[in-house]
Amino acid sequence: MRKSLIIVIVSFAIAVLLINQFVDAPSFDDPKEKLDFVLKEKQDDRLDLIYLEVLAKDSLNIDYHYGLITNYFSFPPSNRVINEKYLIDNYWNYTDYHDSHANDIGFYCLGLISSMKQDHNNALIYFTQVSNDKLKYLNNSIGRVYSEIEAFDEAEKYYHKAIEAGGNVEGAYSNLINLYYSQQRLDDLYTLLKDRNARKYFPSHLKRVYVFI
Repeated sequence: MRKSLIIVIVSFAIAVLLINQFVDAPSFDDPKEKLDFVLKEKQDDRLDLIYLEVLAKDSLNIDYHYGLITNYFSFPPSNRVINEKYLIDNYWNYTDYHDSHANDIGFYCLGLISSMKQDHNNALIYFTQVSNDKLKYLNNSIGRVYSEIEAFDEAEKYYHKAIEAGGNVEGAYSNLINLYYSQQRLDDLYTLLKDRNARKYFPSHLKRVYVFI
């Protein structure tokens, strides 16, 4: 049975009750202002909970979901406040809503969680359930999985798709540069470095190698 998006908003809102116990920051009327402050000040402690707070108000923002999951897995299991089963169940709920974007978020996030747990097969299965193949972060995340299983041709293809789609361009360029460098594909690196859009994502030591400052 398809569900209402109101349910997921309530689900995230429940977790917000934990916020003030773990985050030391000035008081903010808008959770987005709190998130911006913490990111700017690089106060990473309990950033996962702040993402829950902003998601309670903006539950279809893929940036916040990506931030929540990547920050969640940056903590060792013993330091995680959010229950992993709660997180997974919540994203399964997303896949059952009357909204294609919500469905895509659900499957993408399940794939991202699987990839963070090095469960590459399930990650790819979930990613292929996303209907919008231009969803931000999707193609770069697929490329990362293929890189980790050493399917480098597929990884390269998806990094290029991410760049062409304009989704997580920074991550895609960085991963593509690392892929070329790890394979010593110097001609490809040089060609990429001549691209003004790509150049700013090159580490300085690689720019020096090509005398391209």
